[in-house]
Amino acid sequence: MLGRGDRVLVAVSGGPDSVGLLAVLAQLRRHLEIDLIAAHVNHRLRGVDAEADERCAAEAASELGVSFVRCDLPAELRTGGNLEERARQMRYAALHRLAREAGCTCIATGHTQDDQAETVLLRLIRGAGPAGLVGVQPRRDDGVVRPLIDCRRAEVEALVRHFGFCCRNDTSNQDPRFARTHVRHRVLPILQELNPSVVQSLARAAALCGVEAAAAAAWAREQLGRVARDGELDLVALAELPEPLRLRVTRAWLADAGVPERRLTARHVGAVLRLAQGTRASGSVALPMGRTVRRVYRRLRLGGGLVPPYEPRRLEPGGEVGLPGGWWVAAGLAEPMPGEMPRPADLWSAICDADAVAGPLTVRAARKGERVRPLSLQGSRKLSDVFTDRKIPGAERWTHPVVASGDEVVWVPGVLRGEAGRVEPHTRRILWLRARRDQDQ
Repeated sequence: MLGRGDRVLVAVSGGPDSVGLLAVLAQLRRHLEIDLIAAHVNHRLRGVDAEADERCAAEAASELGVSFVRCDLPAELRTGGNLEERARQMRYAALHRLAREAGCTCIATGHTQDDQAETVLLRLIRGAGPAGLVGVQPRRDDGVVRPLIDCRRAEVEALVRHFGFCCRNDTSNQDPRFARTHVRHRVLPILQELNPSVVQSLARAAALCGVEAAAAAAWAREQLGRVARDGELDLVALAELPEPLRLRVTRAWLADAGVPERRLTARHVGAVLRLAQGTRASGSVALPMGRTVRRVYRRLRLGGGLVPPYEPRRLEPGGEVGLPGGWWVAAGLAEPMPGEMPRPADLWSAICDADAVAGPLTVRAARKGERVRPLSLQGSRKLSDVFTDRKIPGAERWTHPVVASGDEVVWVPGVLRGEAGRVEPHTRRILWLRARRDQDQ
C-alpha cells in the first residue's frame, strides 16, 4: 500500500484503532522510508469529549515524534438527515484537504478486519449484490489506504495497551441510533456463537465478492458489444444469454447509455428487464434523471429529456466546490519561483495563467456537442469523443466536472487540459486547480 518516499497523512481520531495505526507506521517509517503526518478531524458533536479526543490524538503524535495537523468540521454537519453518512463524507473531504495542504501522497485510516465484517453485514442486510459486498476497499483510487484491514481490532487494542499510548473510546460507538452499533454489539456476538471465526469468514467473503464482481463486470461489458446495437438493446440477443446474467448486462447497457449508475436501484433494472422479457410489443419504464426506456417490438430504446445533474458552480481562488458523484474541485493562487515553472504531476491537477483566464471559472457538467481545444494541439475536438478515447463510462460522463471560463473549456479533471489560460514564460500569477473523487468507503 505504501512506497518509498510516500508522505502519509494518518487519520487519528484518538481511538485505539487509529492510534495503533499511527504507532505501527511510526515504528516502520525508517524501514519503509516514508514520512508521516498525523491528522485529526474534530466533528464538534460531543462537546468536551470531542476536545479530549483531539488532545489524545495530539499527545500520541507528540509521543511518537510525528507532526500533527487538525481541523474542525463545519456547523452544517448538524443539519439534515443521516448524520453518520454526512459525517463520513465531510470527514473524508477534510482529510483530503489536509493531505493536499501537507503535500501527502496518500491517506491511511485505521479500519480493521472487524470493520470489514460489520460493513459486509450492514450491506447484506440492505440487500447489496456482490459489488456492494466487497465492503471496505484496502486501497482506493483516491489514495486512501487501510494498512490494518487484515488485523483484528483486539490485536490493535492490545498493542496500544502494551505501549501505554493515550487513546479514547468514542461514545458514539454505543449510540443506538446507528445501525453499526447494533451489528457490532448484538448481531456479531450472536454469529460468533455459531462460528467463532465469523469475522475472518466475512472478510474472506468480501475478498471473494471482489474477485467475482470484477469478473462479472468484465463479462457483462464483453457481452454488451453484441447485445447492444446503435445504442439500442437487442431483446433477441439478450434472451440468448444465461438468465442470471441478463440483469447485469441490462445494468451495463443503462450505465453505458448515460444513466447514472449510483442512481440505478435493483428495482429500476428489474423493471427494465421485465419490460424486455414481457410479451407486449410496447411499453416504458421511468428511470432517474428524466430518462425513459421504451420497448419497440424487439428492441429497447433509451429516451427522455436529460436535465443537468447540477447547476454550474463558481470556483473562486482559495475555494473548493463539491459536486454530485463525490467530486471535489479546488483552486488557489501562487507566484512562480524565479526561473522555475511548476508542472502538474498528472491530469488530476492543472495550472493556468491567472491573468489570462477570461472571467470567473465555473465547474459544470459537459454540454451536448461541446468542443474543446486540447493544450498544445491544433484545432478542437468533441468532448464526447475525448471521453470515449479515455474510456470514461457513459454514466460518469454525466457528472464528470468540466472547469470552464465562459464557453471555453479550461480543464477536464483526469482527462485533458484545454488551451485556455495557458501558462507562458512571462506568467506572473499561477492559478492552480486540483480535483479528487470520494468513494463510498
